[in-house]
Amino acid sequence: QRQMCIRDSAFMSVILDDLVKTIKTDGVKEVYKNGKNQFGFKESVESQSYNKYMKSYQSSMKLLIDMLTKDE
Repeated sequence: QRQMCIRDSAFMSVILDDLVKTIKTDGVKEVYKNGKNQFGFKESVESQSYNKYMKSYQSSMKLLIDMLTKDE
C-alpha cells in the first residue's frame, strides 16, 4: 500500500506541475459561448482539474505521512 501511495503521489505531483504551467500561461478562466448572444467566462478545465488533483494529492500525502510515522 505504501508503494502505491508513493507512486500515486508522484504521478499527481507531475500532473499538478503541468497544470500550474498551463494555468500560468492561460489563466484560470476561459470564454464560453452558448449560442448567438450567450457568452462570458467560466473556470477553466485546467483550474478545475488542479483543484481536484490538489485535494487528492493532499489526502495521499497525509496518508503517506501517517504510514511513515506509524512505522516509527
